[in-house]
Amino acid sequence: MTSPQRRTVFQVSHSVSASSAPYRLNDALNRNISDMESVLLLRRRKGIDGLEISRSAARRATDALRRHLAHGFDALLPEKRRDLPFSLNVLGMGFDTAQMEKADLVHLHWIGGRTVDFTRLSHIRRPLVYTLHDMFACTAGCHCTMDCDRFRDECRGSCPQLGTPRLFRGLPAWLFSRKRRSFARIPSLTLVTPSLWLKREVEKGCMFPGRRIVQIYNPVDTDLFRPAEDREAIRAALGIPSGAFVIACGATGLFNPVKGGHFIPWCWRNCTGAGTGTFICCSSATRKRTWNSPSPAQMPASLRT
Repeated sequence: MTSPQRRTVFQVSHSVSASSAPYRLNDALNRNISDMESVLLLRRRKGIDGLEISRSAARRATDALRRHLAHGFDALLPEKRRDLPFSLNVLGMGFDTAQMEKADLVHLHWIGGRTVDFTRLSHIRRPLVYTLHDMFACTAGCHCTMDCDRFRDECRGSCPQLGTPRLFRGLPAWLFSRKRRSFARIPSLTLVTPSLWLKREVEKGCMFPGRRIVQIYNPVDTDLFRPAEDREAIRAALGIPSGAFVIACGATGLFNPVKGGHFIPWCWRNCTGAGTGTFICCSSATRKRTWNSPSPAQMPASLRT
């Protein structure tokens, strides 16, 4: 146990980068709350300052076998959409409960896929907080429901993202039920959403009946993100015309269907008359595009529709 004067929080996630929400929250807590120590507890550290989720040697061997079984699930899902993330989460990896209990509070973040074994979360004798960064926790496994609302009815029926599974047509409802039973066994669980929209979506679902749901915005480092002292000088350095109307869009995988890149043409068409010129800058970790023409007709052909 930690000292009563200094509380420890574990931020549990698969992995993080310096731009991800768990990393920024961890940094904000350590810089602004003197009597708290926040520690990143990750499945894969990848050079990040933090701890790795520990497992026993026996569990490591079991998880290696479960990994091969998990890959075999794809053979049962020939119609699964490949352009949208879907985490089955039936063969999650183990974790050392004693390691988790070194913290006073365990804060879960991105734990989809095989990051943790959901069935063992109830074994952690500490309060759990789960920040939902997408819809995964509320569904059979999809991270973005798109136009589907089956998560309100336990994901019964045909899943538009999985298609028709081989052998087990009731797979979506079974995945949903299994996940809900795991969450229901957790003695102390509080849910956090970064947006009011996501909070309302969680409330529409039936995964967390009776659980407290709190909306808290993601932290922003105001030492880094602040108004520019000389805006025109920065524009000149970036090659942006003075007086141009600027829309900046950024995301990892911006042109993934769930990230909204397909709305860029709509923004272009509706903002071209907003100033002396329209300059749209789109950046992504996987793909970069920059356009500075005020005419939608001069857009790349792939983005004109």
